[in-house]
This record gives sequence, C-alpha cells and structure tokens, in this order.
Amino acid sequence: MQNLNEMFRAGRAGVIADDVENLTGVAPRTFRDWCERHADAFRPSEEGS
Repeated sequence: MQNLNEMFRAGRAGVIADDVENLTGVAPRTFRDWCERHADAFRPSEEGS
C-alpha cells in the first residue's frame, strides 16, 4: 500500500491509457456500463422461492 501511495503522490497512478482500444479496436466501457449489463447475474434467482 505504501508503494501505491507513493505512486499517487508522484502522479503515476492515475494515468489514463488507450491500451484497451489499441489492443481490441473497441473503446473501453465504464464500470457503470458493466454493472448495468450484468445486473441480472447478481439478483436472487426465482428458483429458490
């Protein structure tokens, strides 16, 4: 954790890169988008009722 804090203080931990898009040819999605797309996987199933 100390190393991570040092990286943040040095301005090296918050860098945004375009690696995902360069590798896949598709723009990265946000975490919110991922959650919305996968919300059903975290809801209780009807089978247990």
